[in-house]
Amino acid sequence: MCRATTERQLAVQKLAAECDAFLIIGSQNSSNSKKLKEVAEASGCRSYLIDSYKDIQPGWLTSVNTVGVSSGASASDELVTKTIEHLVKKYGFEV
Repeated sequence: MCRATTERQLAVQKLAAECDAFLIIGSQNSSNSKKLKEVAEASGCRSYLIDSYKDIQPGWLTSVNTVGVSSGASASDELVTKTIEHLVKKYGFEV
């Protein structure tokens, strides 16, 4: 496993312990993205693997105060930014 992947998994593990839900942006067939979702879940956090913010289901965020967001290695910065902007605009989360 490359250093960047290891660091991302450690960051998700740490952050997920403080979140009510976690969104991982990445392809459904990406082993890296799936592993990030598993890491978040192992920290006791509900986690969802999405291709983009358009995949977010409103029910996922019911009674959620804190949402973590991370991405697999192949997800663009633009996808991450758009997802965060969507969470702020549509659901009122703060950055």
